[in-house]
Amino acid sequence: MDQYAEVLCAYNDLTATQISFQLNRKEYLPFDGWAEGNNPFWWKAYNKVKHQRLKDENYKQGNLKNVFTSLAGLYVLNRFCFRMVKQSHLELSPNPQSQLFAIVGWNVCVPIGGGYYRVIQDDGSMSVEYE
Repeated sequence: MDQYAEVLCAYNDLTATQISFQLNRKEYLPFDGWAEGNNPFWWKAYNKVKHQRLKDENYKQGNLKNVFTSLAGLYVLNRFCFRMVKQSHLELSPNPQSQLFAIVGWNVCVPIGGGYYRVIQDDGSMSVEYE
């Protein structure tokens, strides 16, 4: 994980990226504090469950909080990857959109046909843009 930290922690404020959980509207930071030599808490828990399950009752770290936060981290990485490979000036959204997560501060762009997109800003305002 340290080799990934070397590259990803400096990339576009990845460690400061906030996720909004759509069911409770709370915000989470899945990569908060991640740096070389300091892995995310859910990654440490995963490794303890994987490699030392019975030592110090590490199996208890296989809990919903750690699974949830790791899934939020996966969502962040997928969205950053999508952002890198897209060929658009718009912040295109995956289709279908996630019903669980959204990245705070990123617009949602939904195709409406003919090269037009409905753009929903983080504050809820909308506009239509042409690609």
